[in-house]
Amino acid sequence: MAEDASDVEAWQAKTSAIDRVRAVAEAASKPLSVAHIAEEAQVSEDTAREHLERLEELSVLLKSEHGETTRYASDPLYSRLQTLRDLIDNNDRDELVALKDDLQDEIREWRNEYGVDSTEGLRKLAADTSTAAETRDIQHTARNWELVSYRLSIVEEALDYYARYCCDAQA
Repeated sequence: MAEDASDVEAWQAKTSAIDRVRAVAEAASKPLSVAHIAEEAQVSEDTAREHLERLEELSVLLKSEHGETTRYASDPLYSRLQTLRDLIDNNDRDELVALKDDLQDEIREWRNEYGVDSTEGLRKLAADTSTAAETRDIQHTARNWELVSYRLSIVEEALDYYARYCCDAQA
C-alpha cells in the first residue's frame, strides 16, 4: 500500500470495517478477490468475507466465482439508483434541466467536431486516423462521450421521476 501509515491509521480510526470494505469494493474498476479487498480495507479476510456477503445480500455488490476465487464488484444497478437518488435530493428541477442541457451541449459539440452521430461512428473514425496520437485522442473522446451519455440518461431519468421522489415537485 503506497499510502502513508498515519493516513491508513486515521482511515481505520474514522471508519468502520464494513465501511472500509464497501469503499474498496465499490471503488474498484474490476471485480476484486476477498484477499485483495481485505488487504486494502485493513481487515482480516474473514471480516472482509462476512461484510462482502452482507453487502451482496443487500444488492450493493455483485459476487462472481473465478475458479476457486470469489470476487466482488459494485452492482451497477445499485450505483445507478444511488446516483439517481443523489441527483434528485441535491438538485431542484431547474438545476436538473440545466445539467441536462450542459450534457446535451457536450454531445452536440462532439457530433459537430467529428461529423458523426454516435460513439460507434467515432470509433470507426479512429480506425482511419493517420497517427497514433490522433487515434488515442478520438478513443478518449469516445469514452468521454459514452460517460456523458450515461450521465445524461440518469439526469433524464431523474427529471422523469422528479415529481414522484421530491417533496417540492408540486411547485
